[in-house]
Amino acid sequence: MIALAVLAAGASRRFGSPKQLAVVDGETLLHRAARVANAWASRGDDRRAFVVLGAHLVDVDLEVVINPRWEEGIATSIHAAVRAAGDADALLITLADQPGVSADDLERITRIDAPVVAAAYAGTVGVPAMFHRSRFDSLLALRGDRGAKSLLTGAATVAIPAAAWDIDVKPA
Repeated sequence: MIALAVLAAGASRRFGSPKQLAVVDGETLLHRAARVANAWASRGDDRRAFVVLGAHLVDVDLEVVINPRWEEGIATSIHAAVRAAGDADALLITLADQPGVSADDLERITRIDAPVVAAAYAGTVGVPAMFHRSRFDSLLALRGDRGAKSLLTGAATVAIPAAAWDIDVKPA
C-alpha cells in the first residue's frame, strides 16, 4: 500500500494569509490538492490519501491528520505523515502549494521502484517525493523547518516541470 500525504499545516508567514486558502483558477490550493490526491488514490485499492493540517483547519474532502506541533516546522508535519502512513510500503509526500502537480504526475512517481523517488524540475529535485518504508526512520529523524530535501541525494527522478510552480509569496 502507498500512502499519500498532502502537507498543508504551515502558517504561511511569507505569504501573509492562509496560503492553503488562496484561490487559483477558482479553487483553493488545499481543495485543489485534495482533488488531485483523491484522483490519484481512486486508481487502485492499494492507496490511501490524507492531508496534514495544523495552523488552519479546513473542511476538505480528504482524510485529515492533525499536526499539533506544526509551529515547530515542516519536519513535524513529515513526522505526522509517517505515523499516519502506518504499515504502508511507501509514503508519497506532496505539498498543497504546488498547484501544477497532477494525479498523473503522482502516478508516474509511484511507478518507479526505488527507495526514494523525487520530482525533477527547474534544475533541482524535490517534492512530490516517495519514500520506501525502509526510509521512514530517516524521515522521522528530520528536525525543524527543513523538509526532506537532504534525503533526496541519489534519488531516482521523474521529470515534473509543473512542480516548479510553488506558491510561496502572495502576488503584489
